[in-house]
Amino acid sequence: MPRRDLDVPDSNVAELSGIGIRLTSVEISNDTTVVIDAHCGPRYQADMTAFRAAYDRWEQTAERPMGPIPHITCSSRLKRLCQQTLSDDVGTDYVPHGGCSGGSGTEFECSHTIDPVPPVDAHHLRVDVVDHIVIFGTVSLNL
Repeated sequence: MPRRDLDVPDSNVAELSGIGIRLTSVEISNDTTVVIDAHCGPRYQADMTAFRAAYDRWEQTAERPMGPIPHITCSSRLKRLCQQTLSDDVGTDYVPHGGCSGGSGTEFECSHTIDPVPPVDAHHLRVDVVDHIVIFGTVSLNL
């Protein structure tokens, strides 16, 4: 199946501890890949500056074994919020089957792969950003 990127709005879907969370891409190919990330605003910059300073101190420590790696202030909550559910206008049952979150340079990014791809008779795809069962934000996309 050829890859297709859906048009996503450049706006926040949710907010977490003062950091805007946005849908960055939805790609349809052999499965559907949904990616969310933090909006680069003042709170994001402050958290990243504090994290990088703590990480640099940790990395330069002479202790062996090294202590625990520093974490970003809201990273544990973000990992819960990184869940996405999909639905469409024809009632397709979407099931997540993989994903990843975080990493150097992508500290707030979360990506999930979901099966199946939307059927040809579907016209709208809804992406819900959730924390367990609570919906924090929704984006409706045209297929």
